[in-house]
Amino acid sequence: MQSAVDGGKMLGPGHRVAGKWPESGGVVVGLGAMQLGGRYTAGMKLWTTKILTATGLFALASGGGGCVQRTISITSEPAGALVWLNDEEVGRTPVSVPFRWYGTYDVRLEKDGFEPKWTTGEAQMPWWELPGPDLVAELLPGAESNVAWHYELTAEVPAAEQDVPALIGRAREMREATRGFVAE
Repeated sequence: MQSAVDGGKMLGPGHRVAGKWPESGGVVVGLGAMQLGGRYTAGMKLWTTKILTATGLFALASGGGGCVQRTISITSEPAGALVWLNDEEVGRTPVSVPFRWYGTYDVRLEKDGFEPKWTTGEAQMPWWELPGPDLVAELLPGAESNVAWHYELTAEVPAAEQDVPALIGRAREMREATRGFVAE
């Protein structure tokens, strides 16, 4: 194997290249060895070869792999409820939406004839998304993280069937309980 820097001489332990850095930025073209202080060593060549091989494998793997597909699937009973995640309409149940961040989401469901539901949903991070294992998981083709939430909607009580006196009584109790309360 010939080097573009040394005029075709194979460099081994202890060889010098005219006392300066090669034009290739410190790497002898064709050898994969680095120059430190004007000397090349077999250990440097082996180390550099390992680094270049690992880099090549990483590039190959990242080109053939894919990102983890993260989805939140939301279902409801009855189906067909309009769903908002963090105040953004995402569709009607059953619905699956991609997401980027794990954590708590505000969820709102509405359907005619049913009471609206305001709640939260927790997208918990699986162990393989922790720093470290996530580097491998991101390279695996077809890796998925699916979060599923199911909600039960309560039928709306028609106004004619509501107990109006009881509602007024609860409103008076609430007013008395909050009297003297000053909002800041």
